[in-house]
Amino acid sequence: MKQVKTQICKKLQFGIPLKIPKGHTVLLKTMEDPLTVHTGLSLFYAMPEALEIPRTLDKHIHGKDRERGYQESEDILALAANAFIGGDFLDDLEALREDVALQNAIGPKDIPDPTTAADFCRQFTLGYILQFNRAMAEIHERVCHLPPKMTAWTIDPDVKAQEVFGVQKEGGARNHDGIYSLQAMHSFVQETEEMLHCELRRRETQPGAKAVAYLRRMKRKIPGSIKEIYLRSDSAFYNKEVIAFCEGKGWSFSITADQTAPLRQLIENVAEENWREDGSNPGVWYGEVGYPSVGWSQPYRYLLRREKKEPKGGQGVLFEPLGYKYYDQSVE
Repeated sequence: MKQVKTQICKKLQFGIPLKIPKGHTVLLKTMEDPLTVHTGLSLFYAMPEALEIPRTLDKHIHGKDRERGYQESEDILALAANAFIGGDFLDDLEALREDVALQNAIGPKDIPDPTTAADFCRQFTLGYILQFNRAMAEIHERVCHLPPKMTAWTIDPDVKAQEVFGVQKEGGARNHDGIYSLQAMHSFVQETEEMLHCELRRRETQPGAKAVAYLRRMKRKIPGSIKEIYLRSDSAFYNKEVIAFCEGKGWSFSITADQTAPLRQLIENVAEENWREDGSNPGVWYGEVGYPSVGWSQPYRYLLRREKKEPKGGQGVLFEPLGYKYYDQSVE
């Protein structure tokens, strides 16, 4: 015990004294009211009620064979609340069910037990996921009519390895880091910082596979009040089908290009006077070229960026620079 006390500063060993201004008193008393560490869930449940999310979920999602028991919205919000507090397993729902203070804060909300939640998840087929997407599209439409109103969105799709537990998960496999996972494709809206669309795919799926089908399903969630779309993506979406889809929908786009040999040669042949140095970042230049990729209907504008290569090992160079490295070319 002495060893532990020596590692604690003297002020904390005897308590931090209160500084009470003259003329003020401090009243300390004990309370029997229960406390909770999940106070944020009161706002978490208040927001769906204000946006009528439970009603919308129950309107579109019909996954139960019988009407009795929990509503679909109660199951879905409970699973979302479990993830919100950092729960990794369905068993973590018990922490919410046994939290008396939380129940007092959020009102008479029914939180299913882990077994009931597992039954709900097992019955969720692809058809129910499509119903869920329709519900989310209606919710997005309603939210976009709230102030501040906007008419343009910048959408960023990307993939992420989603770790799963248990080697029997359908589509699961180990990634290059040895983590057993699935592949999650997300699309986020920059202006609102919200996730617009998400799909869980098999781990071995190529990130750009069926990209147009993904964008088509994502488009159904874009509210009608959004008139302008700017799509930004890495090289996973660098193909002529995605470009044709964007042009057909009137979307602007910026997609990182693959550094093919013909494109690299074209970049290296850009005249020196056509490169513009970044005034705030010496050693970085920007340029652009028009390039018709093989099989594409027309040339597109490629934005270029180059940096001067640094010598390895910190050694100086006596004569010519070591050259440049090119990356992050984007087609618009």
